Amino acid sequence: MDIRPIHTEADYKATLQQISGLMEVDPDLGTPEGDRLDILTTLAQAYEARHFMVAARNLPDEVHRALQARATQHGRSAEAEVLAILEAAVMPASRLRMGEAMAAIGRNVGLTDKAVEALKRAQDKAPADPMRFEP
Repeated sequence: MDIRPIHTEADYKATLQQISGLMEVDPDLGTPEGDRLDILTTLAQAYEARHFMVAARNLPDEVHRALQARATQHGRSAEAEVLAILEAAVMPASRLRMGEAMAAIGRNVGLTDKAVEALKRAQDKAPADPMRFEP
């Protein structure tokens, strides 16, 4: 079993590729392939702990392995994969982009730069009176 420490990002990516290949075989624990997968996963986790700032406590091994496999499929590190997953979750492509929506409304009603300037000049510049909630 020729297993070496992970020192560089290239070593890390190569390890992830080995892990991905072993995960496709899905070896039983205690077999040479299962032991190799276990050791490589431990090495990858140690490398990630030293190099990545995203921490997920109590992450099941299956989830961690799936994350590593997904990262390998996309050709990026586990950290980059986590960031991509988080970005897709909190900023989906289908989300409402307020600025774009307002610009579209302006275009639809034929609002021009000249009209916007006129609105700005006519705008009341006095500060608003604060709301009062007492009777």
